[in-house]
Amino acid sequence: MHRFFESKGARLFLVGGYIRDALLGRDTKDLDFTFKGDVITLARQYAKKIKGAFVLLDEKNATARVIYKETGLKPLVQGKGTGLPPNKNGSLPANLAGRGSSKSPPKSPHPRCNIGASDLVHKKDKNTEWWFDFTGMAGRGIAEDLSRRDFTFNAMAVNLQEFFKTGKMEIIDPFNGMKDLQKCIVRMVNEKSFRDDPLRLLRAFRFSAALDFCIDGKTARAIASYARLIRNASGERIREEIFAIFKTGDSCRSIKDMDRAGLLGWIFPGISKIKNEKGLWKHSVRTLWCLEQILGNKIASGIQPGQKKGSVSHFNETVCDPRTRIELLKFACLFHDAGKPRTKKIKGDRFSFYGHEHTGAKIMEKLCLRLRLSNRETRILENIVRFHMRAHYLANLKEVSERAVSKLIRDCGDELIELLFFTLADFLATPRELKKLDARKYRKTIRRIFKRYDSAKKISNLPRLVNGYDLMKEFSLQQGPLVGKLLNEVELARSENKIKTR
Repeated sequence: MHRFFESKGARLFLVGGYIRDALLGRDTKDLDFTFKGDVITLARQYAKKIKGAFVLLDEKNATARVIYKETGLKPLVQGKGTGLPPNKNGSLPANLAGRGSSKSPPKSPHPRCNIGASDLVHKKDKNTEWWFDFTGMAGRGIAEDLSRRDFTFNAMAVNLQEFFKTGKMEIIDPFNGMKDLQKCIVRMVNEKSFRDDPLRLLRAFRFSAALDFCIDGKTARAIASYARLIRNASGERIREEIFAIFKTGDSCRSIKDMDRAGLLGWIFPGISKIKNEKGLWKHSVRTLWCLEQILGNKIASGIQPGQKKGSVSHFNETVCDPRTRIELLKFACLFHDAGKPRTKKIKGDRFSFYGHEHTGAKIMEKLCLRLRLSNRETRILENIVRFHMRAHYLANLKEVSERAVSKLIRDCGDELIELLFFTLADFLATPRELKKLDARKYRKTIRRIFKRYDSAKKISNLPRLVNGYDLMKEFSLQQGPLVGKLLNEVELARSENKIKTR
């Protein structure tokens, strides 16, 4: 790559996320480069030379991607010892040499920040897909280009011409990004970066969640000051950042931080109505927290190990790449009661929210449209909200019939597992004074539904005992809704083991 671009008179710089992730020991196949010149033309020519795919990302801002597949790449840097890139004099950067000793391997104070534990090296990996992103250099040189980037740990660069000339890897780090990596801090380069691209307001929390870093105080105040600008970001870009946060195990912390900064109110204006209902928003956020605690085995769910194993596989199903079912469920936790403010009825000292789940499903549809979610994602989220009270109703019955359980399984379909985990999280998040039952009853009900669901799945994989034509022929029926109702009754009776043959 260097030889190609050098032959075209382009001085290539490796920048941004690849350097950050390599220093953190995080695997990445996404490399960013910048140079002065005709970026789109040269990137297209380079893609042709290496037989890769060319993707024009942004013609206006001269941004292109080359996708390259091969069986493996040679190490970018053959490191020794800690493998960290040396300074000009060949020594390790002082701020990455560890706290208190430059002799021992650096040990990060943070469990996810293993600075010094990795080289800028990639092991061979069969069928690896590499993404090379090329952008035009902003400003008069690399220093000005880096000054326009979002956060200090992304404002680092390597002059590849110097590297191949001297054999030494010197990181250009004008804003002390390596020091912030060591301290596990998300720090803005300057406030102007938020005005240039308001999505960076949200991206700060995504990095904080993904890396488990803290946001610098000055940066947090700047985010709060410019929060209103997030309205200018597209729904698609907002969606990608929010769901990247939901991929982490403690997204609840980030949601709270975003809310304190005022971002959520600008992204979802309707959230103010939820907050105006006493305790409702607090309950919604706590539902998300309880769900993550259940998924992390920090709260007993009562679900059998085998059932939980199958649930993990279900949650990891990709609905619309890269989003999976678990991220959708986390999003639903925050807005499952969005219909309550509109359905609230007061009678004396009592109040009710009859039908709030159906109203909430319509609100969820609008939220999905705001974030440009796919039709399938929208349907799943609507189902979770629409049916989120069903298991609660069963848990509150003195006696739960087999027919009621079978109907729940039939109606909820593929979203039943989400609803069972949600129901327990929703119950645990409810204030103690409002709970009519203890958690044992809920866990018992959920285990029973899970058990029946496992049986129903086995039966659903078997051929149908009868079809509509069989019923019409046997009972001299005309085609119509009655035939469908009878088929549903047959399947319900079969799931209850009341019938096994024709």
